[in-house]
Amino acid sequence: MALFRRFGNIRHFRDEFNAVHDLVHEIDPNISLHIFRDHVQELRRRKILQGEDTLYISPKALHLWLWINWWKEYGDEFNLADISKDLPEQLRGWFFAMFEYASSSDATKYIVRRLFEKDGPLHDSDAVKTELGSEFFRSLSHVDPRAATEYLERTVGLWTKEELKNFHRRRNVLDGLGRITFEPDLFLRGGRILRDLARCENEDWLNNATGLFAGLFSLGTGHASVTKTPPEERIPLLKETMCDTSGDVRELGFKACESALHATGVTVSGTGDGLWADRKGWEPKTNDDWAKARQTIMDAMIKKIPALPQEEQRKCAEIIFRNSRGMLRSTPNLGLYVAEKLKELEKFVAKETALQEVVTILEFDREYLKPEARSLLEHIRDNINGSDYPARMRRYVGMDMIVDLVGKNGGQERCEEIKLLARESLEVKKLKPQLCWLVTPDAKSGYQFGYELSALDSDRSLLGAILDSQKNAGKDGSAFFLSGYMRKIFENNRGLWTEIMESLSKDTTLLRFFLEIAWRSGITDKIGGVLLEMVRKNEIDAGKLSQFCIGGTICQLSEPIVEEWIRMMLDSNRPDVVSSAADLFYMYFANRQEKTLNAELTLELLLHEVFFDKGHSFASNVMVSYCWKEIAMKFIRQYPEKSLVIAERMLDGMGCDSPVANAHSQSIEVLDRVATEQPNGVWDAITRFIDLPIDGRGYAIISWVRGRTPDSKPGFIHLVDFERIFDWIDHDPHSRAPFMARYSPPNLSDEKCLAREILVRYGKEDSVQRNLLANFHTETLSGLASGHCQGRKDEILRYKETEDNENVKRWIDMYVDSLDAGMQREKIDEERGFVRGQIVPGI
Repeated sequence: MALFRRFGNIRHFRDEFNAVHDLVHEIDPNISLHIFRDHVQELRRRKILQGEDTLYISPKALHLWLWINWWKEYGDEFNLADISKDLPEQLRGWFFAMFEYASSSDATKYIVRRLFEKDGPLHDSDAVKTELGSEFFRSLSHVDPRAATEYLERTVGLWTKEELKNFHRRRNVLDGLGRITFEPDLFLRGGRILRDLARCENEDWLNNATGLFAGLFSLGTGHASVTKTPPEERIPLLKETMCDTSGDVRELGFKACESALHATGVTVSGTGDGLWADRKGWEPKTNDDWAKARQTIMDAMIKKIPALPQEEQRKCAEIIFRNSRGMLRSTPNLGLYVAEKLKELEKFVAKETALQEVVTILEFDREYLKPEARSLLEHIRDNINGSDYPARMRRYVGMDMIVDLVGKNGGQERCEEIKLLARESLEVKKLKPQLCWLVTPDAKSGYQFGYELSALDSDRSLLGAILDSQKNAGKDGSAFFLSGYMRKIFENNRGLWTEIMESLSKDTTLLRFFLEIAWRSGITDKIGGVLLEMVRKNEIDAGKLSQFCIGGTICQLSEPIVEEWIRMMLDSNRPDVVSSAADLFYMYFANRQEKTLNAELTLELLLHEVFFDKGHSFASNVMVSYCWKEIAMKFIRQYPEKSLVIAERMLDGMGCDSPVANAHSQSIEVLDRVATEQPNGVWDAITRFIDLPIDGRGYAIISWVRGRTPDSKPGFIHLVDFERIFDWIDHDPHSRAPFMARYSPPNLSDEKCLAREILVRYGKEDSVQRNLLANFHTETLSGLASGHCQGRKDEILRYKETEDNENVKRWIDMYVDSLDAGMQREKIDEERGFVRGQIVPGI
């Protein structure tokens, strides 16, 4: 088994292997495998003096020499199917990996070429579709990439689209292609095969065939580069891909361009495994090499853009715009060139996209720009911005660029422009043409503009036109702008705001915007009541009321209204509505120190069946467990005399997948708290839910009683009056005493120790002794198991010196005997090279 073990320092090992090779042939150049095997033990002990140095030949180097000679003598009889039958799965991986470790040997390369031949074990193209065949291919490709390329060209390279799409054992082949494309003379051939696999993609993670193909064109250097191929030698494959007649292939070309222009040079690589992974790829001699590569790629893209369909023109141009800032920072000498190309491509992209990139560059990267490049970018910015009212509206109200918020003036310029635009918009004729997009998501800063406009429109002369446009907004309409307008009315005149909101609730065309406007602009008890009636009439989904948690809007309502909302939501059996009720309750009551909880309503919420029924899921609300816990904790603090009811309900629901009654959920802290304050009461509840033979609920409960993990500190059991536990056991000692022995905290040295007391009272029973032994042997460990057993033995023998009970001492003797037997087994395994099923260094 050690023959197939992985080796650590491969460079050191190769030196040893070459030394073995020279040594063996020095002894006898014609020595056969069989004769050499007879001398292995002797050679292991030999030291060959070379001057003053002593060379030690390690067993692993000898093993590999034997392995290569085995292939020379018996390789012709090798059958891939035999590997599957004769070797376990783990050993198969090590067996194949031996090819990589021996890759420096010419003999190994000769063997690999034979295996790749048409009559070799992989001659059938279906072989690489199997897990075993693809794994074998991967190892062979790392030894002889050229032979692997020829093999793929006559197999995978000839497959149909359907075959490529259904090729699900592709991970090892992709790794092999990574090794192939690393070599400049194989880059084009391997890249085409990788492109075919990417075209028929069937994986959705990052380092799939698509990601690996795009990564081939990254301009990362050294260890960050996936190929030694210079960029100029990669360009033909990129151009070929972008000029393909298929849109799917051209899409791969766009992704490759994105990878090539990305300033950081970060790329997607293969598995990262293998002995060749530490080799350095392409490295530029000067920064001009980077600039030249990027310029060549951009020229190829720009030349191709006019011939592309309109959507692909936009996509290709956006790639250049998105990466322009990074290119300017990493290669400043490209500044003027990039600026000129952005001007040329401006017509192919949306104005917002072009302006976003240009303004960001001018705001944050001026120092990288030469005067002529800066002037050209400013011209692009001013041309897009425009100076008339509609252009400025689109710029400052229609866009919400991060640079406007975090720029050097801290967003002040944007705020001032919006205020100026609001003043200009007081004229209805001027504003009306803009309303068609202001009531849609296109108005990214619509809320702030609506607020400023409302502050100036004191006589509400614009409200009618705004509401008319909102009615005609269509299915994609947004109340963002109108909410900002209503917010200012809410601040200045609650009565008018309420009057307008009531009219909106009666307008069927505006009804769908009502909840959003109430949430964004403000809320009163009267409108809270209107919302309640709308939910009861099914005009609004009750689950959407949780929006009022965001920003603490719910806190503007009075307690009676909020309690009505909660009760109405709890009447629903929908998990999403009940979890929304928990969100609202937490935000309004539990998250505010001054609030006293309504005991009846709080218990109704905490004990609602959807929190404990395993048939309900809260996947859409990951906060439900936290909110429930916080509400329960506050309830326990305010009503400690009623806390046992919650603990009993949690115990009753243990063992299901509920996020509340779950020992691995944060809500278990509630049960811990109650158990700490009322341990005897909780124990009495536990005895009602544990039936023997134990079921899933009982196992979950007793595991919590024992402690979170088998070898952790004791759980709450040490707080319970042991007499209560023994009263329960004495009702059925034959079953319950062994049961408690199995699940009591496994430690005899605790000051208050249930395990010891069980031995004192019931230790004469054989079943109690056996169950306690099983209990103490249920543990986790790290390091050598034999050392762990010795430590446990020393610890228990020290304890025995102070023990005076015969039952306990007799059991300790049994435990020590079992530890001795375990130590003997573990030492044997360790000497044979195993530690708990894992191979350790050794022969």
